[in-house]
Amino acid sequence: MLLTVNQDNHRTVIAADGEIDLSTSGQLDDAVVEALGQETSHLTLDLSEVTFLDSSGLGVIVKALKRAKEAGTVFDVVAANDRVLKVFKLTGLDAVVEIYPTLDGVPGQ
Repeated sequence: MLLTVNQDNHRTVIAADGEIDLSTSGQLDDAVVEALGQETSHLTLDLSEVTFLDSSGLGVIVKALKRAKEAGTVFDVVAANDRVLKVFKLTGLDAVVEIYPTLDGVPGQ
């Protein structure tokens, strides 16, 4: 998995490319912790290039949501891959996380 972090005007976008699984989810978690530690007001996880997401990746997303709420940070996800979207729907995570089909669709981007 390749991670790219872009921060601009207290908005952070963490873009992941590839597979998020047990061997890579820690990298994503570290990036989330670092972004929230810099007092970002809006955190977006861009998963549009993610090809696989397992339960450890979902765990990172759930923790990111919780941490963002505690920090008063807006949190959302960009997901376009049908497999990734299906995981969100099957777990009910789509009901608690705002999901957008493209980064351009995220308010304020």
